[in-house]
Amino acid sequence: MAVPKKSIIQENAERILATEPAAPVRVRLLRDVLAVPPEDVELTRARADLASSHWVAILAAEQRADGSWGRFHSANTRQKQRYPTTEVAVRRAVALGLTVEHALLRRASRYLRRFLVGDIPFPDPAEHNDRWATGTELFAASTLALIEPRAPILAPIRARWAQVVARAFGEAHNLDAEREAHRVLHGITSDLRYLALFDRYQLILLGSDPTALPGTVVHAALDWLWRRPEGIGYIGASLETSNPSTQRLDGWLHSHELLAAFGAPWQERASALLNWLWAQRDEDRLWDLGPRHTTSVSHCLPLSDHWRVRANRRADWSTRVLALLARASRANNREYRDQVALPHPGLPPTDTQERETRGTVP
Repeated sequence: MAVPKKSIIQENAERILATEPAAPVRVRLLRDVLAVPPEDVELTRARADLASSHWVAILAAEQRADGSWGRFHSANTRQKQRYPTTEVAVRRAVALGLTVEHALLRRASRYLRRFLVGDIPFPDPAEHNDRWATGTELFAASTLALIEPRAPILAPIRARWAQVVARAFGEAHNLDAEREAHRVLHGITSDLRYLALFDRYQLILLGSDPTALPGTVVHAALDWLWRRPEGIGYIGASLETSNPSTQRLDGWLHSHELLAAFGAPWQERASALLNWLWAQRDEDRLWDLGPRHTTSVSHCLPLSDHWRVRANRRADWSTRVLALLARASRANNREYRDQVALPHPGLPPTDTQERETRGTVP
């Protein structure tokens, strides 16, 4: 199946908007599907409503004064809060449609920068091995990439990881070459574990500037990842199947949302996914893919306040599907050659934001 025409995708988005859905749905459809300009009146109104919405209020109430949500990567089971770590809270905020323009993510960005320049320690209990420093840097950098993909502080970190991928992939994945790359670039000689390619974190970081990798490497890496039965690390859903109804649907869809950052190399492999998604429309030509097949904490869904109402659930699922189809449509038109595809829209850091860390950030 060819990717649906842009006009058809937009028509579905406009029909949902006509029902006056929740603020996160309106922001995501206007921005990610219809691509209205930032100064658009409806988008401005939707962003204002989002800032005072139920889900944003929870995120704001749980954010600490330093801009974090407590632990960063591993939850403190004694701490009872809806979003147990900083990385989960940031993913949730971005999925709702917030950007660095919002105070909540500005504070989070400052916190992440302070860690990356060495002003503050990582808040989780430390592992006593030679991969911990690289791992914590990766966790923080990939989280900042969701907020500000073009932040200059990310460039050297992303470049090192691009070298790891380039060295690990010739025509196929070479684990020995991957290990040697980490030894040379990161000083790691122990088991790679969560640093092994590809987990969620590496894909977010590299997807924030896909031009960092040569096209041949991107194709080789995606070919390898597509065949992995376990899919992307920390998500665990196979990419290859064209019918994920019997597995964790939310994770399967999220995996492709991450890979869509790589534009046409992803879109060319995702025709079965797009076929299956298009066929799942209901009688109203929208999507209701049912309850989430996830843990109790999902950062992607819900967008609306009350998911027991079918209209809300359908608006939320349809927003995710239409946003993905819109990105596939852009990739199909080869726009990825001229414009870097981002996991989520972000703004470049201002000079003031850069100075809020430790002077000039490298």
